[in-house]
Amino acid sequence: VPSTPPPSAHLPRLNMPAPAMKRSSGAVEKAGSEGAGRPCNDLCNAFWAMRRFLFCFVVAQVFETSSQDPLTAFLYTTVRCPEPTPTPAGDCPVGARFVAGACTPQPRNSPEWSMSPLCADRRRVVGEVAHLKGYLMAMCYAGNLGAAVLLGPWIDSWGRKPMLLMSLAFQVVFCSLIIVAGAPGSASLAFDVLLSAAFLAHGGAIALLAPTSHAIVADFSRDDERLRGDGYAALGTTLNVGLFLAFGGMYPLLNARITNYQPMWAIFAGAGVFTIILNSELLHESMPASSAEPRAPETATKRDMCKSAVMDMLRGMRITWASPVLLGFLPLTALATMASTSLIQLLTAYLVNMLMYSSAGASLMMLVVPILGCLSSLLTSSLVRCFGVYALNLVAWASQALGAFVIGCGALVEDRTTTEKLFWWGLCVFAIGWNLAQPAFKTIISLQVEPKQRGSVFALLHWVAAGLQISVGLVWPEVLFDAHAEGWRRGAAFFASAAVTFVCSAVYVPLWWVVLRKRRGLKSRPGGATDDGC
Repeated sequence: VPSTPPPSAHLPRLNMPAPAMKRSSGAVEKAGSEGAGRPCNDLCNAFWAMRRFLFCFVVAQVFETSSQDPLTAFLYTTVRCPEPTPTPAGDCPVGARFVAGACTPQPRNSPEWSMSPLCADRRRVVGEVAHLKGYLMAMCYAGNLGAAVLLGPWIDSWGRKPMLLMSLAFQVVFCSLIIVAGAPGSASLAFDVLLSAAFLAHGGAIALLAPTSHAIVADFSRDDERLRGDGYAALGTTLNVGLFLAFGGMYPLLNARITNYQPMWAIFAGAGVFTIILNSELLHESMPASSAEPRAPETATKRDMCKSAVMDMLRGMRITWASPVLLGFLPLTALATMASTSLIQLLTAYLVNMLMYSSAGASLMMLVVPILGCLSSLLTSSLVRCFGVYALNLVAWASQALGAFVIGCGALVEDRTTTEKLFWWGLCVFAIGWNLAQPAFKTIISLQVEPKQRGSVFALLHWVAAGLQISVGLVWPEVLFDAHAEGWRRGAAFFASAAVTFVCSAVYVPLWWVVLRKRRGLKSRPGGATDDGC
């Protein structure tokens, strides 16, 4: 391979390393060199170049998702309520049956089981858990916010590997606190406090895993948009493989309809420790040596370290403020992510409440997202080359809005079969848009930032998204969702998500057209490629 690419190769491919690439600059770059010249397409080259990191990432993703999937079923089993009273006509709520003048609980093998051994009212169980998860997710995003501010900048100073291991450690703490919270005889107040602390830890895990992974991909792809798109497409495919393995593996457990989840959480905690050890042995540091900042001295106080972290975060905010692209795009991305995340959190409650799915059946619904996500991720590389990453992001947001709208329309239909069909059609469209948006917005943001500042900017995105989720996201479970709703109120949460995402798409169009095309003047790269990769 020549040291300087010819003019026709205006963008270096994975099997044509850039001249600045050094084998000593990190494991990712080293892997890229090892993969040079392999007879495979660009996406396959991305998988090969990042094979060690992607293996560690999928193991971490399986652990984190598996420890989250049974959470809703576990919370269902903790709901208590008085024994329901039959109506004068002998009717009982869903989850109970009329026997000898009283409402008795449905057996666990019944499709109408309330999912709680302590409450025979299915709608009440679903409603209480939906509201509780709203507050718990607010605590999760509060933990996300704190970790993004205090620990996010350390991604660019301490390195990628230590922060990835710290993310797994937070998830182990989450499982351990759930074990203590669900112990027999635990008081109601202690249960709530321990659950809140567990979700704070889970928020810390999310805040570190996502931006650290994004920074590793950015290290691998240097400053090339096409390489960046291939890297994020490979990361998205690996993420969806992990989700598929996790949700599929949890189905037998949820289908057993157990009421004691303590042994399961203990197994998850042990698996988390094993995952940390495995990743510490296999994963290498990818941060380029030239981008590394001095580590905090061991003698520094916690106050000094926190002050340094906050200053780094403020620097990231100044960088965002100085960039018209980031200043407009980052809030839109946070809004669209908040609306879509709020919708995803209510899908299980919708299936269990409206379509009478079991917890296991509702969990299988989540398999649709990674399956379509793998297909979308495999197409992302080609779509970026054909239409550009900015156009792809617009299509992704529009698809999310359309999918949410279709699901909301299905909730208004009285016929259950039609409602179910519209739900699955809407979910497929939404899942395609959701998975296309992930590599698109990550590529757009990372291309606007210097290598040593990428971790801080991605952490800032999580900071903004967490603030929106805590302040605005509670509207979905607390106001828009009602397990006993009738008429248009049954689809209100989905219509709201569709409206927010549609508005983000509409505002994004002039941002893309005016800021990115008029301001940058459609300057072409050598070889004819425009700034958006078309």
